[in-house]
Amino acid sequence: VEELDTLRHSLVSLNSELNSLTRQLEKQNVELQKLDAQKNQFFGMAAHDLRHPLGVIKMYSEFLADEAKENLSDEHTEFLDHIQKSSELMETILNDFIDIAVFETGKLSLNPRRIDLTAWLANIVEYSTVLAARKNVNIEMETERSLPQMTLDDAKMEQVINNLISNAIKYTNPGDRVQLTVCRKADQAVISVRDNGPGIEQKDLIRLFTPFERASHTQRTDEKSSGLGLAIVKKIVEAHGGKTWVESKPGHGSTFFVSLPLTYPHEPQEGHQ
Repeated sequence: VEELDTLRHSLVSLNSELNSLTRQLEKQNVELQKLDAQKNQFFGMAAHDLRHPLGVIKMYSEFLADEAKENLSDEHTEFLDHIQKSSELMETILNDFIDIAVFETGKLSLNPRRIDLTAWLANIVEYSTVLAARKNVNIEMETERSLPQMTLDDAKMEQVINNLISNAIKYTNPGDRVQLTVCRKADQAVISVRDNGPGIEQKDLIRLFTPFERASHTQRTDEKSSGLGLAIVKKIVEAHGGKTWVESKPGHGSTFFVSLPLTYPHEPQEGHQ
């Protein structure tokens, strides 16, 4: 009897301690959620406030490049070019911070409309050829003829495709090509962007769409980024009811896929038909 009483007392005591620990964990989780929300708010506000002075730097550097370049020495022209490139990179990083802050707070809103997917992608590829030409890279596009019109937020999805194409150009050797393919698979439209770069290690693939994560091969290039681009791609695609993934092997390039439902999961808003 005494052993049963002792055991019962121990169980009651352990249960009490467990309940206490559970309450503490719940309290800490609430506090962590508040801190995470404050962090996202800070990122968004800081990035937004920095856009104005950065815009001034970019504007005056562009003015000097247009108006005073002939009066500058080669060394000063090179300095000015570095200022322009650095301000463009910083603008990209700030925009990424603003985007990820919006996504993390769940405030992403879509403005969907009906588009011709093939023509829409062709326009994006056309604009991207300028960037590709700077590196002597060709962009090839292959598409099925029977693709129907789709409903999506074309501005945000353009951000997705531009990110994938610019990454492909970044890691493709001069004189090589980037391939964009779009096809229909069951009730999905699948867009793929393939580069002929160094490829990605298997251990890096599972975390590639995580914020601030980069594949190991990116550390061996001169290219810089916020480390948020693919995380933003994933958020936008998932908001459309789609999914993203990558297939790659070291030495054999990488192919990034975006799969979107042919039937939009939500009805378009009034005025966006």
